[in-house]
Amino acid sequence: MSANNLSLIATARECLDEAIRVCKPGYLYRDLGNVIEKVATRKGFTVNKTCGHLARMTPESVANSA
Repeated sequence: MSANNLSLIATARECLDEAIRVCKPGYLYRDLGNVIEKVATRKGFTVNKTCGHLARMTPESVANSA
């Protein structure tokens, strides 16, 4: 597996962990996207904004950020 793919996997996990960490009573579900995007961006990824409940990070976003 390439280093970019491993980085994507690690970043996705970090996004999940951070999203779980901030979830508390009263936290707005709609604000989770901002948390995920902040982590992904810091790691050199972009988050594809879609309609609905799907967000994707792709290995291509690593290649484009280099």
